[in-house]
Amino acid sequence: MIEVKRIETGTEHDDAFMLMVEQFPELAGSTLEFYEYLLIAKKSNQVAGVIAVNKYIPKKAMLCAIVVKKELRSTGIALHLLKRMGMLLQRRGYTHLLGFTTKDNKAALNTFKRVNTNTDEQVIISSELEVSVPHIEQIEHRISMIKLKRNILRNGK
Repeated sequence: MIEVKRIETGTEHDDAFMLMVEQFPELAGSTLEFYEYLLIAKKSNQVAGVIAVNKYIPKKAMLCAIVVKKELRSTGIALHLLKRMGMLLQRRGYTHLLGFTTKDNKAALNTFKRVNTNTDEQVIISSELEVSVPHIEQIEHRISMIKLKRNILRNGK
C-alpha cells in the first residue's frame, strides 16, 4: 500500500531530502524548507517518493520536483503523488500545476500524458549570472555610447 502524506518526522525529512539529492545533486546545499508544498509517498514504511511544489503566479503552482526511488518507478507512486498534490492545491485555490522536464525523459512525459496533462513546446532559459550580468552591463554601455554619438551628431556637441 502507498501512503501519501506530509513529512512528520526527522527521519522522513532526511529520507526525502536524500531521495531528492540522489535525483538532483545540485540540491545538496539546499533544504526542503525551500518548497511551499511538499508531500512524500511511503511504501513499506519507507519514503518511496517526493513531490515538491511552489507558488508561481495567482492560481498556478510550479512543480519543482517529483522523484520516485529507482527500484519503485512504474508502480504508480508518481500518480499517487500527483493526485494528492493536485487535491491539496485545489483546496488552496489553484487551478493549474505547471512544470517542465527534458524532451528525452520518456517516463515523466508518459506519466504526465496519462494524467491528461498538456505539453507545450517552450524554451527554458538558464543564465549563469556571473556571466550574464557583466554582459548586460557591456550592452548597456554600448547603447549609451551609441546614444551619446547620435546626440553629438545631431547637436554638433
